Amino acid sequence: MDLIQLICTPFSYIVSAVNSWTGSYLLALLAFTLVMKFVLFPLSIKQQKNSVRQAKLRPREEAIRAKYAGRNDKKTQQKMQQEIMEMYQEEKFSPLSGCLPLLIQLPLLIILYSIVRQPLMYTARYNSAEIDALRSTMAITEYYDARAALDGAKGGDFYLERTDRGEYRFLDPKTGKMNRVLAEETEGQKILVFYEEDKDGKFKKDALYFVKGSYTQTEKGAEKAFGGIPAYPFDKNGLRLEESAMISPLRDNAALWAQNGEKPAYNYTEVYALFAEDDASCRSKADLKLLETLPNFELFDGAIDLGATPKFEEMNWLLVIPLLTLITSYGSQWLTRKFTYQPQTADTQSSMRMMNVFMPFVSVWISFMVPAALAVYWIMQNLITPLQQIVLAKCWPVPKYSEEELKKLKNEYVAKQKGRVDKKSIPAPKRRSLVYDDDEDEEETPAPAPKKTKEPTEESPIGKADLK
Repeated sequence: MDLIQLICTPFSYIVSAVNSWTGSYLLALLAFTLVMKFVLFPLSIKQQKNSVRQAKLRPREEAIRAKYAGRNDKKTQQKMQQEIMEMYQEEKFSPLSGCLPLLIQLPLLIILYSIVRQPLMYTARYNSAEIDALRSTMAITEYYDARAALDGAKGGDFYLERTDRGEYRFLDPKTGKMNRVLAEETEGQKILVFYEEDKDGKFKKDALYFVKGSYTQTEKGAEKAFGGIPAYPFDKNGLRLEESAMISPLRDNAALWAQNGEKPAYNYTEVYALFAEDDASCRSKADLKLLETLPNFELFDGAIDLGATPKFEEMNWLLVIPLLTLITSYGSQWLTRKFTYQPQTADTQSSMRMMNVFMPFVSVWISFMVPAALAVYWIMQNLITPLQQIVLAKCWPVPKYSEEELKKLKNEYVAKQKGRVDKKSIPAPKRRSLVYDDDEDEEETPAPAPKKTKEPTEESPIGKADLK
């Protein structure tokens, strides 16, 4: 078990447990969202209290900024920021202490992405050998479908058999000849190599290289260039099918097989059982019950597949997910701002407005790169976060000051600072105004002390005439 798997496994039990209880992956995602919100709620409380303290320090901060108003040189701005930070330190306040919940959100998103992307491992609880067997099952049956389509045959019941030598064979739907499949390791990747029976009953490497939707045959170097496919299913555009996108085809196959009087051209359970015979770790699930073990990614009777990734090339209901992501993301930020303390500086206000527009579109952009289930998690977050913030704002309200109250508090702070300077007997610099006060101005030269004059003494009773 690697480090990522070690981290993700404890979190995955939330998703797999709810999915097995309810049979709905949507409810499993909702449970994961609520549990994470509950776990992080103490940090959200700390963040709210931090906002309350910052709001209470706002009059002092504005008094300091007013002291340096109108002077935008670098040295003055550095002095202003230093004085603000000294005031924060004096009050034992850290502006960064409220960022911890935001920093934790990213690792949680990465963990959930791994869980959604690998449902066979984290939800259905298959081991690596079992997952490889399912991949090979889908790859071979896709190859069978492709050959049937290419040869113009209607196909038929897929029959795969395993020989004593560990190879697999299936019948070509048009020619009636057998095809042999061998699994080989090439550059660290498992490859399925196909051989077709010739007229002499011997097998030669198939000269068709399978990439879904594209079949190429050349006269030169066909054996060297073609004949093997990765042991992984592909989508119709020739892209490797993610594990999450394998779930719905597997479930559809199992459901069709379970219906009375209907069966697919091949049964994944039976094909999987052949691979399971080759690996002792797979034998426990040779009687695979796909409908009971696999998550249900489908919504609205199959109209939306949460395991698939939205694409503009495929116009379907899945495109509703990125649209809802955009709407809920912007609405969540707007509503959360109304119940959260917002710093009043021009730079901060400008950056906040930019983020409020930029982040929703970033979310939409990412939603076209990941399975739809992850975007649904964002949508749930966007709906729950404002409700949580409203509760926090009611329990720990952020103080709001009118213009008169703010002016009064600023004047009190300035007067307190003046009194502190007087008590320390520090000679105050000459102040032209509160606005243009500058500690770098030359100190006023103190006026020279007046010369001491000799105190007049009482005139002696002996007069000057007597001294002559």
